[in-house]
Amino acid sequence: MKDQLDLMVRSGNAIIALESRDEEGAVDLVRGLAEGAHRTLFEWSMTSGLKRILPKLANIGIEPGKPTKALEYILENEGEKKELYLFKDIASHARDPQVLRLLRDIYLRDNVCLILVDSESLPEGLKRLCVTLTLPLPTTAELEAVIKETFRKVHESSVNEVSSSLQKRDLEQMAHTLRGLTAQEAGRVVASVIHDDYMLSAADIPRLVEAKRNRLASTGCLEAINVNVRIDEIGGLTRLKAW
Repeated sequence: MKDQLDLMVRSGNAIIALESRDEEGAVDLVRGLAEGAHRTLFEWSMTSGLKRILPKLANIGIEPGKPTKALEYILENEGEKKELYLFKDIASHARDPQVLRLLRDIYLRDNVCLILVDSESLPEGLKRLCVTLTLPLPTTAELEAVIKETFRKVHESSVNEVSSSLQKRDLEQMAHTLRGLTAQEAGRVVASVIHDDYMLSAADIPRLVEAKRNRLASTGCLEAINVNVRIDEIGGLTRLKAW
């Protein structure tokens, strides 16, 4: 994903939309790109205003609130193709004619790269100005790493003794169970089952299934049904198992 985003940036796209439920992962991706390419990075949100993040954190005087002033700052401070601007949750503001006009003005500039990360769909008027990159949810291997890192953090921070009896096969099944969640969601679910009894074991898998079911239910599109069968005990369905 980082290489694809880097190509979009170097190709001169003025506005790039990152489609992802995982805001934290999207922000990490952009920060990693900016740091590796030695680019100045600014970030905006309605609650924090516009701040310079890289190479050094700095407040540039754009206070929290609507994005108008932040967008005007971009237009007034056009650089030399070094600056990246990351805006979070601008979709609802883009229905404002003034905001949309500012975004169109940015779209027409050559030395600007604005990256959008939103939790809701962009309005059609803004979509037409963007090139879109869809970020996938974590793979099984990445979720295994999330489980290990979450256990490490809880183990180091807890005043109680924390232990684990997970075998490799258990870890793989636990990661499969968490597929469909973001890394942040998966980490929180794993942390909750560890804190419940200060233990991480195969016995926690049904509770992970229940936690995932609750999250899926909130989307209103899928229903998860708990069954007492391991995924490798089911014949066939190779592609579905991988998903």
